[in-house]
Amino acid sequence: MSPLLFNVYVDELIESLSASGCGCHIGRMFYGCIMYADDLLLLSPTLTGLQSMFHVCDSYAKDHNLVFNVKKTCCAMIGKHRSVIRPLVLAEQAVPCTDRLRYLGVSFTCSNTLDVDVSPVRRNFYAACNSIIARSRVARGSIDHV
Repeated sequence: MSPLLFNVYVDELIESLSASGCGCHIGRMFYGCIMYADDLLLLSPTLTGLQSMFHVCDSYAKDHNLVFNVKKTCCAMIGKHRSVIRPLVLAEQAVPCTDRLRYLGVSFTCSNTLDVDVSPVRRNFYAACNSIIARSRVARGSIDHV
């Protein structure tokens, strides 16, 4: 029940980010915010847009008694022009820039292109499947011998 209530609670944040006009859009669809449980990924074609999205998050956090953990926050840029003139700020703290980040177990390396490594997630998936298969064989085997 907790994840469902959290989603209802932060739905207004996603709507506010979409209404800000910042972030990534394809046609009329907003793709500037990807959220799974309490993990939030903001996407923007410009640093100015990303900073505006941080301001929306700051405002929402103050109004709803939320705290963004800036220690777990980073900025990654893709493309030729990857220098930051002034630091991005969230919750009155500078957000560090990085070339590598992890989101939901997936590793991203950002340079002129974006490289994605899903092998850890794939390994975990196969391990979980193998565990289920092994347990189902044991259960099925014990039924066969009754």
